[in-house]
Amino acid sequence: MNVKKVLKISALFLGGAILLALLLMIGLVLFVDPNRFKPLIAEKVNYYTGRQLTMDGQLAWSFYPSLGVQVGHVILGNPTGFSQKTFLEIDHAKVSIKLLPLLLHHRIESNGIILNGVTLNLIKSSNGTVNWKMQKPVAHSLANEKDSTVGLQESNINKNSESIAIDEIDVSHANIHWLDEQSHQQININDLQLQAKDLNLIHPFPLSLSFDFAVPNSPVSGTVKLTTHLALNLAKQIYSLRDLNLIVQTTQNRQPIELKVNGDMIADLTQQTAQWTNFKAQLANLIVTGKMNVGDLTTAPHAIGQFNLESFDVKQWLQQLGQDTTNIKILKNMQGKFNVDAKAAAVDVKGTVSINHVQLKQVTLDDVNVQTHFQNGVLVLSPMTASLYQGTLNGEAKAILTSTIPQFNVLAKLANIQLDALARDVMGKHKITLAGLGNADLTISTAGKTTPALLENLNGDYRLSVNQGSLQGIDIGYLINHAYSLIKNQSVSSTNSNKTDFGNLTGSGVIRNGVILNDNLLLDSSVFEVKGKGLVNLVKQQIDYQLQAVLKQNTATADWQSLYGLPIPISITGDLADPSIRLDAAVLVKALAQQQLEKAKNQVKEKIQEQIKQQVPGNANQLLQNLLH
Repeated sequence: MNVKKVLKISALFLGGAILLALLLMIGLVLFVDPNRFKPLIAEKVNYYTGRQLTMDGQLAWSFYPSLGVQVGHVILGNPTGFSQKTFLEIDHAKVSIKLLPLLLHHRIESNGIILNGVTLNLIKSSNGTVNWKMQKPVAHSLANEKDSTVGLQESNINKNSESIAIDEIDVSHANIHWLDEQSHQQININDLQLQAKDLNLIHPFPLSLSFDFAVPNSPVSGTVKLTTHLALNLAKQIYSLRDLNLIVQTTQNRQPIELKVNGDMIADLTQQTAQWTNFKAQLANLIVTGKMNVGDLTTAPHAIGQFNLESFDVKQWLQQLGQDTTNIKILKNMQGKFNVDAKAAAVDVKGTVSINHVQLKQVTLDDVNVQTHFQNGVLVLSPMTASLYQGTLNGEAKAILTSTIPQFNVLAKLANIQLDALARDVMGKHKITLAGLGNADLTISTAGKTTPALLENLNGDYRLSVNQGSLQGIDIGYLINHAYSLIKNQSVSSTNSNKTDFGNLTGSGVIRNGVILNDNLLLDSSVFEVKGKGLVNLVKQQIDYQLQAVLKQNTATADWQSLYGLPIPISITGDLADPSIRLDAAVLVKALAQQQLEKAKNQVKEKIQEQIKQQVPGNANQLLQNLLH
């Protein structure tokens, strides 16, 4: 047989096959009404799912450019026991199959699958029943079905993956409603659009997805957009998303927020593993990069990741998120590294954070370094170090975030701090401040979400020492001179410098519900020594403090000699920012009277003793002396 005859016979055979296919399609369209299959389809759906299928829309054939079927309005019901009667609703669907590849090469090719107006209701009832779990058919029938189909499925997946190709999948105007009646949570996904082109089981194909989301009775809402290249290896159960680009747009405090996530993902269901490489997430000017591995993917997912926080300006970031940054002047060059270990509901995050420069209100910190650990809703910052007003800060902090009201615990040690600059930045224009080289140990705890609540719940203890400093806003020497003038009934001759220099100052105390208590303040200067006790109410911004200054004997001037040993009472009361500072004259007069009384008593005692020595002899003299003492 020559070549020409072979080609001629082949052409005739091919032409006959094409003609037969055309005749079949025409026959289907002319003589077979697809609506006759509605009862059979509904019966099979009910058999396999236990649910009622309602097809009130028309079924119609399509044969150009390929054989297909179009479906009108379709409703798949929920099982009994659910208040919502509809599980799935479709306004319109179309599926087509190319006949020639199927007839000639046993290859399934489709021009497309189109779904329009899909509504899916996912419900978890109050008793824990879910509506997406389908009823299985009876055991013997299921076994028969399995025997007849397993071999074909395995053959198609394992040997003929290249025999499946779909030009397009288009899902439009879909809505998904999630309702958990146990937790009373709802999520609505609206206007879902899904497009995929050139689908096959050999090469990656492009996929795009977008939808709007909203949480009823809350301000949470936004839009999600996803593009990627999806690869499906059904035989090995390996699925990958390459060049994934996820964008989540939402609004907070009327400020638009956009989160971008990129990377490559691959999941191996046989090995129960997943990997996310080239991970990059960006929220405003905050960028996180890294990678993550997940094990036990479908049973008990366990994720381990390493992430880098690139240097960014925190104040600018908060502003872009619509947050109030009134108290933040500067917070820039923050960066860090984190290791994440997450399993089920337990999340364990460890890392390091460094910040180049921080200014909160007027308080400035430099070279901040923090070790962080977040686990089971508890954030631990330990150790924390920073440069603070030419001194150092060392400490640790814990935030317990498991309850509705967060709790905080802080331990801090301040060393060699320039207190004048710190006091100026912390307290602003307060009348009384400390200057000098300061050291402090603080152990405090509090709870709350607002500044007033944090102050009201503030408790702890403290120790303070200051070397070579000064008490700004009060001149104790002037007040001593005032006391002398008051006693002598003279006018005050000295000038008030509003400053008291000292060699060292020490004190300690406790904090109770926002009130600082102290009863052992000791200030030592070259001329006098000052003891103090009282309280500072941070909640009400009030102070009530009492000082007693006592002159040193070897430093008292000739004019002040009469004041030696006499405690000079000084009262500091009123508004914390601008208190009243005064010599307590009533207490002074009482102390002076007591001093004069003691002098008189001593003088009388001395005279009696002298007379006893002169007039009482021997043992009787000693006996009387003992009685006087």
